[in-house]
Amino acid sequence: MQPNGLVLMKSNCVPVSLQDTPNVCSGNKQDAIVIWPKEEYAGRNELRYVNLDGGGQDVLDGLVPEEMAITRRTEAILALKSGQDSKGFYRAKRQAIWPEVWNKGPRKADKIVLESPDLRQWNISITEVYANCPGTKPGSSRIRCELNNENKGFYAWSKITLALGATSSSRIVLPLIQTSYVKDAGSTDTSIFPQPRAITVHAAPVAEQERARLRRQMKWADFQPTGFYLNPETSLTITASGIDTNRLKPEILVGTPALVHPDRRDEQMPAQLEASKPLKNGANTISSRLGGIIYIRYVKQAGQSRRPIAVSLGNTAQPFPLFRQGVTTDNQWKAMLRATKVPFAEQSGEHVIITGLAADAKIHAEKGQEQQALLSTYTDIIGAQDKKVFDDAYVFTKLVMLEQVRVAFGGDRFYHEMHKRSRSGPIQAADANVKHYFMTLAAQIAGKNLSGYFTKWGLKPEPRTLEEMSKYPLPTRDYTTVPVYGGR
Repeated sequence: MQPNGLVLMKSNCVPVSLQDTPNVCSGNKQDAIVIWPKEEYAGRNELRYVNLDGGGQDVLDGLVPEEMAITRRTEAILALKSGQDSKGFYRAKRQAIWPEVWNKGPRKADKIVLESPDLRQWNISITEVYANCPGTKPGSSRIRCELNNENKGFYAWSKITLALGATSSSRIVLPLIQTSYVKDAGSTDTSIFPQPRAITVHAAPVAEQERARLRRQMKWADFQPTGFYLNPETSLTITASGIDTNRLKPEILVGTPALVHPDRRDEQMPAQLEASKPLKNGANTISSRLGGIIYIRYVKQAGQSRRPIAVSLGNTAQPFPLFRQGVTTDNQWKAMLRATKVPFAEQSGEHVIITGLAADAKIHAEKGQEQQALLSTYTDIIGAQDKKVFDDAYVFTKLVMLEQVRVAFGGDRFYHEMHKRSRSGPIQAADANVKHYFMTLAAQIAGKNLSGYFTKWGLKPEPRTLEEMSKYPLPTRDYTTVPVYGGR
């Protein structure tokens, strides 16, 4: 079933002409289901800076690129006309531009945004705003007029006065971008995206508790990817079952990790994951003002056991490219990247979620990048720090195991007792016997079953050793976490 969602509509015309005869243009290009707001350049205009001595040429390139002229849908056709006071833009002088906006229908535009890039890059400032440009005022760094719920036949104009400061440029490219948003219009073809809407979710450890347990500086993510995107201000119905009475309820996270803006690579997007209300068994409804990628957080406390839950995402969730290690094929991945109308893509592997821009992922996929190999490389990188070959370790690393039992079981008295008993005991000739004797004697002196401790340290106790140590009670703490050498 094809979901409904927020459809971005953008004008295919050149907004600001900066010449004597205003351009008039109309039509829309249906584009991606994307972050809100998304800014699309709809052509360009060249603003010639004119020197006071009369040198320089006045006017501008106002051509619309051919690909901008394609009309794919006609939900809310916008038209934009612009004029200006004069052809020349003199330094230290002011000039007004006059944008005019129409909605020619047939549908209402839920939001219309008319905006420019940051004007400070050209040393242009806004000195006056008159009429219909909510969101822009004198001193604003860019033009941004935001109009809401405008029906067919809507018309608005505004006057925006600009001043040009000192500049060494003789040509200024000043685009105006007009974007319309229409809710509940058709979106991505879901048949190309294999990820299921019905998801079985297993509980993950609470991120902060796991960080403390592993003594890491950074936290593991305690949320799981779904491969779906929620459009801004769109309601999503989520059906859940199997939720127990534990106070840690599952929840939905919606947002976008910190990435560059899909259209302006010199700008960073904020890292933001907005949590829903706790999910309950049955139907749940959520929405997000900004929209974003959908994740599920379902956690358990240390030592807890929680059964899996079932979560089903409604049809307003928009699928986007998700490569699941061991599940998705490279051909499926490439097909999703070619079809997606969401500008993001994710790869999910063991202990790693890679979130990036779909356009970049597509470039590498088309060049033959193998995603399985990529995720395996990340797994190796993440595991490299935890992978321990103690035979090759630095000498003080090798001594940590011996120091931990000394600290945990009485300090120097522990080894005094071990040396005393060793001297009175039989001589151990073979290495295997030496290891067996050391581990069982340590367990005897400590009065604890240290099989888990020595196993974690890589000593690999033999069955006879495990049987001997099993005579003693299991410890109530993990002695491999005992700090030594001044650690905490």
